[in-house]
Amino acid sequence: MSTQTVSTSAAFEVTVTTTPAEPCTLLRSRGPMPAVDVTVTTTCRLCSASHAHSGTGILRDMWEILLPKLEHTLWLKPGQEWVEAHAGECPLRPLLVEQYLTVGGATVDIKVVPESGSAAAECGGCPSTMAIDLPYISGDIESARRWAQAHAEKCRALPKPEVSR
Repeated sequence: MSTQTVSTSAAFEVTVTTTPAEPCTLLRSRGPMPAVDVTVTTTCRLCSASHAHSGTGILRDMWEILLPKLEHTLWLKPGQEWVEAHAGECPLRPLLVEQYLTVGGATVDIKVVPESGSAAAECGGCPSTMAIDLPYISGDIESARRWAQAHAEKCRALPKPEVSR
């Protein structure tokens, strides 16, 4: 059995686990051919919820050719559909509560996580961030507002480019 991480993002990770399967005998002229069972698991990095789908009896040689190109195949589609659905319902997803426009055109976002009561301010142009120690539930995020406003007034970084495929 082998497990390999094939894709990661800030919120999700995709792993592929292969285990040996019964040899394939469909092509009788070539004799038994090694096969594998494949399980693709997509896991939320925030709440650890996961979705798995699998295929059985896949020719090992074909799988080894396909694996490096996995992101461009339909193998990841069920996981991507789950990601889209889960992103809106994850109990630990950060919720955007305020934004401040920087001089450079980026935004400083204040986000909270209702389940944990944590909050953070993050610049979308530079790497500056501020963790809020007080639970946002108390309604006291004034320190984050002051930091976000002060940072927005001086940060000249352009918005981080969107990653395109």
